[in-house]
Amino acid sequence: MWHRRIKSLHGTLGLLIWPWLVMIALTGLYQNHQSAIDPWLPSDMITAEDLQALPAFPVTTPNLTNPEPVTLFGRPAWAEHDGSRGIDAATGATWATGTYLTTWADAQGARIGWRMDWQKLFLRLHRAGWAGDQLGTWPADLAALALVLFGLSGLWLFLAPRLRRWRR
Repeated sequence: MWHRRIKSLHGTLGLLIWPWLVMIALTGLYQNHQSAIDPWLPSDMITAEDLQALPAFPVTTPNLTNPEPVTLFGRPAWAEHDGSRGIDAATGATWATGTYLTTWADAQGARIGWRMDWQKLFLRLHRAGWAGDQLGTWPADLAALALVLFGLSGLWLFLAPRLRRWRR
């Protein structure tokens, strides 16, 4: 009777945690081999050549809250103190950095490039199970507990028949 219940529990837990296991395995693989995987991930990162190809639109007074001079691809630019937004002094191209995404726009506001911070996103997915902060790590902690129960029930299912045979 106990064997059936544990087998049923093991099957149910396996069904519930397999998506977590796959996600943890893939994001862990990325963390270990980031440089080999990054070229395969989508990105439209702007380069120094892309900036130089833009028409000149000199900016002398940046529209930023707390601007400080920085160097961007060897060119003068301004950025917010925290680096969240900035503007290229020669072309007026702007960038804005979000939690996982940096977007680039030309002086007229048209998007000209973007870059996903895959490292940050995959680390968050690996740690919490999704990219948001609404529930923190509770679902990942519950999945970890389910994984421990899955392992223990699997150990029981493996050892119980062998122990019965050994006792006979």
